[in-house]
Amino acid sequence: MPATEIYLIRHGQTDYNRQFRLQGRSDIPLNRLGLAQARAAHEALRGVHFDAVYASPLRRAVDTACIVSGWPEEKIELDPRLIEIGFGIWEGSDFRTLGPAGTAFFETPQNYTPPQGGESLDSVLRRTGGFLDALQQLPEDRHVLVASHGAALNALYLQIKGLPLSLFWTHRFGNCSIVRLGLSGGRLSVLEECPEPVAPA
Repeated sequence: MPATEIYLIRHGQTDYNRQFRLQGRSDIPLNRLGLAQARAAHEALRGVHFDAVYASPLRRAVDTACIVSGWPEEKIELDPRLIEIGFGIWEGSDFRTLGPAGTAFFETPQNYTPPQGGESLDSVLRRTGGFLDALQQLPEDRHVLVASHGAALNALYLQIKGLPLSLFWTHRFGNCSIVRLGLSGGRLSVLEECPEPVAPA
């Protein structure tokens, strides 16, 4: 068994998720279902004692981390490398109305060009790659929770699996879905994937 386990979790649902709107850096809170999803994830991981909890600084990720881990906010380490991709002038838009430029983000990510004020996928890969390097330096025999966002988590997943940018969305993180990683000998591997959101109790 790997010496350290890391649990990647996407934040619970927000109203923007429900409305198919791009959130990006907009600080949208969890809605009622999102809070229930986080509580259900807490129950699913009740037997895990976390030694460290990291979260994106956005409210939806912080609140998910607090609920799932049972830790107070002041104990959680907020890391800006885990923040969601910025969508610039597209933030708040229904992605289904953006035409081919918006479609490329999900269907042909290797061809995605960010809108004005937005962040490129290459940039997301670089900053999440820095966080990934830090994870690989963790000491042994730890259990770690990482709460973040769809694009940021897929960037981590892509690099762990060694996949090309064209397969950026190979794994879809549903709200409060979990991917369990193992860290052994300084190398990360995917142990378990739970692609569907944890059903609320």
